[in-house]
Amino acid sequence: MTGFVRCLMGAFAFLAGCPSPGWGQLQWQMRDLNFKPALMETNVVARFPFQNAGRRPVKLLAIQSSCGCTRVDKEKKTYASGEKGEIVADFVFGDRVGLQRKRILVQTDDPGESTVVLNFSVEIPEVCKAGAAFALWKIGEKKDPKTINIKTAPEVKKVTMRMKGAGFLAELNPTKNSGEYEVKITPLEVSRPVMAVIELQLEIGNGVARHHSLFALVKSDMVRQLLETPENNGK
Repeated sequence: MTGFVRCLMGAFAFLAGCPSPGWGQLQWQMRDLNFKPALMETNVVARFPFQNAGRRPVKLLAIQSSCGCTRVDKEKKTYASGEKGEIVADFVFGDRVGLQRKRILVQTDDPGESTVVLNFSVEIPEVCKAGAAFALWKIGEKKDPKTINIKTAPEVKKVTMRMKGAGFLAELNPTKNSGEYEVKITPLEVSRPVMAVIELQLEIGNGVARHHSLFALVKSDMVRQLLETPENNGK
């Protein structure tokens, strides 16, 4: 065997134990997940299994999620050659609806891929539809009540309401149509800026409840013009 061949074989043996350029030692089963939860679900758990396919240990230096609503767990920090692990993200819906996209950044000491990007999306079904997101008054306006109409999903068994903040009175009244309600909001004062959150709790059954938030605001005329659109403002 010539020296050139021996050198060539040695180079292949060395490269076999190294990650390919742009690819790290951690091999992931998947990096993108999609969820379509049922109405009864209040969270999803995204799991990203991996294995250290290289010859050297890999240390997880940091894990960051794109928002505080995603809680990320890691089993341990250092993974030996051949060892398996899993990144787990628990996303709690709260009052979010529609398509939600979340990202997790995993930083490691692997020179082949020091940052790994994991993604998951969740299509959260609507538990209710509101005719407006806000009820707005300008400073100095008459303290006339405004109404936001609510229509709940058929699975909703009960609707309750609570006010977060001061400066407004709110009433929740069912209409003659099943699953439809009116939220009547009246400002107590309109001489200065005031804001409150009206939280609707929608009980689905088996101890499961979802939330939907409405907003009541007294603002200056300029701010009101920016916020007030036909689809946002209660009448």
